[in-house]
Amino acid sequence: MLGIDYILLRYQNKLYISKKTLGIGMTVIHAIVPLAVVSPLQPNNVAFAAVPWFLASYSAYLPTERFTLTEWIKALYGTIVDRTPIAPGGKTNVNALGLLKTLRGVAKLVIMYFGIEPFLPTMPDDMLRHPWLSKKSLTDTFLFGLKAYLILGVVDIITGLIQAATGWRMVDMFDSPLLSTSPKDFWR
Repeated sequence: MLGIDYILLRYQNKLYISKKTLGIGMTVIHAIVPLAVVSPLQPNNVAFAAVPWFLASYSAYLPTERFTLTEWIKALYGTIVDRTPIAPGGKTNVNALGLLKTLRGVAKLVIMYFGIEPFLPTMPDDMLRHPWLSKKSLTDTFLFGLKAYLILGVVDIITGLIQAATGWRMVDMFDSPLLSTSPKDFWR
């Protein structure tokens, strides 16, 4: 899909459809694919939905008509590499922090499977039987939201392993999301 996105965006001026129609078509395809391609593993489903959406939305604002494939991949990769300077005199072992990030991702998945999953209804539709503001409905909604956050521990594992192997600091998807005060703060 990402290769097709690149080709469509790179040669969009040669297509017989408008840029707006191309954008709408890509949006529809990226919405349908996660619904059609389903894995028995929930983290895979998150990746099928989130990663193509992120990359396609980011790519739409890149000057792909001037980028080679390599430049496009570097630009996409650059979105997840943390380039903020390290404080002067700060000795940070980036590789070791990558391993800690990996362990944090594993801990999130362990908490999800053993701490959250047992308390969730086996049939999510059962939540609809309770009044919206009932204690059970609010608790289940919170637990499903927490589960969605913890599933993203897979991202910590992947970026942590890349950081440990390459020595490049990888951007964290979240920084204390439960303490956030706005959507922007939530995703930083």
